[in-house]
Amino acid sequence: MDKKSNNSNNYNLLSIYIDYLFGEKNFSLNTVQSYKHDVKQFLDFVKKPVERVDSEEVLLFLFVQNDKDRSISSSTLARYHSSLNSFFDFLISRKYCSKNPMVSVDYPKVSRNLPDYLTIEEISKLFDTIERSNFDEHTKKRDNALFEIMYSCGLRVSEACSLTLDQINLEECYLIVYGKGRKERFVPFGQKALQKVEQYLPVRKSILKTNESTIFISRLGKPMSRVAVWKRLKLYGQLAGFHKDIYPHILRHSFATHLLCNGADLRFVQELLGHSSIVTTEIYTDIDFTNLKKMYDNFIFKLK
Repeated sequence: MDKKSNNSNNYNLLSIYIDYLFGEKNFSLNTVQSYKHDVKQFLDFVKKPVERVDSEEVLLFLFVQNDKDRSISSSTLARYHSSLNSFFDFLISRKYCSKNPMVSVDYPKVSRNLPDYLTIEEISKLFDTIERSNFDEHTKKRDNALFEIMYSCGLRVSEACSLTLDQINLEECYLIVYGKGRKERFVPFGQKALQKVEQYLPVRKSILKTNESTIFISRLGKPMSRVAVWKRLKLYGQLAGFHKDIYPHILRHSFATHLLCNGADLRFVQELLGHSSIVTTEIYTDIDFTNLKKMYDNFIFKLK
């Protein structure tokens, strides 16, 4: 098969993949265009059937991109990795190829210059502090549910404060979140968040004397303000003995950081956070290019 035929078949697979991102993943136009750009550049580079692509060619592609533009950022290289990994995972799931060459290419390391975030241990300590606190039942259960939802869904404080009962689906475990510009996104949550919300809702109902639909309310039955949420979280940080500023957005930073540290796809995190541009999400990632070079050198050495 000649190179022209190879490219034609590869581009057909790319087209099927793009349809999948739109139709089944329901990704935004900007996100899909970014995937398409990265994968097409790679396909233009390899000029061979995707099922025959190996890790060495991926590494070479990344180095060529860096050589073409010395100003290319490490986060852009991280984006390429994310795009290609998603593409090959899709091809395997549809049986268009049998292996993902990205498994031998290290995923970008989390940047050392990340925004402030809490470690997994600190998150556990924070929620232990809330559960051991001596506040009244409503306050304790509300705060436990509120901060769990903010952390496990990566919500902005404004999104959490405005969350209403019709935006949460307890059976399917997801939120309908309205972010900046009233942009809608669906965010799943786990059993821990479900349990805490279900423990809070009966207590909320017992003090509510109006038809207020906002989920997180004060003891007077009014929606919580952003300032009130900030003060509550700061208080728990002090009670937990943290020697760092604890503020609502640190839970969102922690959510993104923990996902990426555990290998989550960069664009998957972008969708969950509601970032209109992946550039914003890329602040959480960085590539240790020295390690990438060592991997490439090892591949070359094996060929000699």
